Amino acid sequence: MDLETRLTQLADVADMLPTGFLLVDSSGIVALANRRATESLGYSPGELRGLSVDRFVPAPLRPRLAGLRAQYMEHPAELRLDDAAHLTATRKDGSELPVEIGLSPLDLEGESFVAVQLTDVSVVESTRTAVASLVDSIDGVVFTADAQVFRIDYISRRAEELLGYPASAWIEDAGFWAAHIHEDDREQATSYCMSETRACRDHAFEYRMIAADGRVIWFRDFVRVTLKDGVPHQLHGVMVDITDLKQAEEDSRRLGEQVQAAQKMASLAVLAGGIAHDFNNLLVGILGNAALILDDLPRESPIRDRVRGIQTAARRAADLTHQMLAYSGKGKFRSESLDLNRLIKEMASLLEAAISKAALVKYELAPGLPPLLADPTQIRQVIMNLLTNASDAIEGLSGIITVTTGLVDADRGYLAGMYLDQETPPGRYLSLEVCDTGSGMDAATQARMFDPFFTTKFAGRGLGLAATLGIVRGHSGTLRVDSRPGRGTSIKVLWPVTDQPLTPVEAERQAAPGPVRTGAVLVIDDDETVCTVLKRTLERLGFEAVVAGDGRQGIAAFKRRHGEFRVVFLDLTMPHLDGEATFRELRLLDPDCRVVLMSGYNEREATSHFGGKGLAGFLHKPFDTAMVSEVLRETLDT
Repeated sequence: MDLETRLTQLADVADMLPTGFLLVDSSGIVALANRRATESLGYSPGELRGLSVDRFVPAPLRPRLAGLRAQYMEHPAELRLDDAAHLTATRKDGSELPVEIGLSPLDLEGESFVAVQLTDVSVVESTRTAVASLVDSIDGVVFTADAQVFRIDYISRRAEELLGYPASAWIEDAGFWAAHIHEDDREQATSYCMSETRACRDHAFEYRMIAADGRVIWFRDFVRVTLKDGVPHQLHGVMVDITDLKQAEEDSRRLGEQVQAAQKMASLAVLAGGIAHDFNNLLVGILGNAALILDDLPRESPIRDRVRGIQTAARRAADLTHQMLAYSGKGKFRSESLDLNRLIKEMASLLEAAISKAALVKYELAPGLPPLLADPTQIRQVIMNLLTNASDAIEGLSGIITVTTGLVDADRGYLAGMYLDQETPPGRYLSLEVCDTGSGMDAATQARMFDPFFTTKFAGRGLGLAATLGIVRGHSGTLRVDSRPGRGTSIKVLWPVTDQPLTPVEAERQAAPGPVRTGAVLVIDDDETVCTVLKRTLERLGFEAVVAGDGRQGIAAFKRRHGEFRVVFLDLTMPHLDGEATFRELRLLDPDCRVVLMSGYNEREATSHFGGKGLAGFLHKPFDTAMVSEVLRETLDT
């Protein structure tokens, strides 16, 4: 093959090179120039061929280049161009072009040539700058390290941006990386990286590092192991900041737990509320019939004490149903505008009498707190439950229980992680915190502490804290528990503040039993026991009682004796026609009829669907003669 053919073939290949390429013969004449060299030097295609290479080199450098070419022709293996980056080429228009030049021998068809690689330094610097900029733009820390001693020898600028330590600190201190890993992750992270490196395996792992300002940052480290002579030589890696991802995973996990807890609470609340409601109907029969029996017995009868025993047991059962209803958020309560501090001070002697004698109670009550809209009886129950629970945690040993009140501006971040936090909007809250120095709780106990019937006490019923959570939920509040074994427990309750003025303190009015009026009263309830007891009670009070087993029967009875019934006692939950629908029908028949709603649920829950519709009163189950008499008196006197 002739020389021209070979040059043509070589030209096609040279045009694909990313750098300039010149083929120079022994006389210094350009035999071939690729497209990149022609463009860099400012010539037209084909214009460089046949020109002396000296035309591209400034006069002061031409002798040196000729000497280098001659040296290369004689001793190609000994040629060194360590300062090649300092050479300057001359463009066609006379301007200078900084270049890097590389030389290599080439024999074509028996003739010797020098292959000149011509690299535009400005392009190299631009490329280097672009690469450095690209590295620095990566949302992670790029590094290289010695695979034998794990010493960092390059770290990108992102390291200082993320962690706050200068690059020099990483490079100068061989143990810097390991020393700044979170102490809980240090041993596992370093040992894993070392073992995988020594096994010549690329690897990825996660760990936390401590920033200069104390922040904890999660990294996922991707490491490639390069070998030299078959052994690990260098590590090339990227440390990617995954703190936000970890936080999102934690938020998702916590949200999942909260959803599960909310579903469990809702299911248990429905169960507890349903059981308590039905049980209250049974207690109506026990308490009501016991009261009627006492009225019939002579005062000297020995049986009276036994009947009172029945009443006492039934009232204790009623207390249990109240706690179950409180857990479900449907317990009995009447809202008043309360002074929380005053309520606690009034209870102080009772609280200290109810707890262990070895426990010291300290009160830290913030002055000037706004009112709390709540049922005072249920708030007292919350305070008592928290104090007795703290006392039990001290287990008869010396300890301190601290009761603290305050005002909190709670944003979404503050509410995160609290019980019921998904139900609680940001805002201003009154806080009640009870802390003890007792035994504390492990995670398993904390997960179940508010479950009904779960208790760690030998004689406990497991309803105190369950009722507490229900009362808090029923008052649109939330709470947080902080506890560790051996470090005590803190339970902090938040309730929304109210702008309503404080309710005046009044002496309790005693209900006066006995007949108060006469006339016909209609009782509408699907529970036969309730109907029977209430009928006997009303008759004992001097009224004529007519009973109906459901809403439809009640409407029919009301129509038959239209205008005769002075009061209608109406159950909330009934088949066929419930209390709300029955109430609407009654008001259509007689807009002035007095209707007293009956329910085992709290008054606010039971009457929530009757707002502004004119209920005359509310009778909570279970009830006795005195309660029925008082409701009748209030209803007929209004």
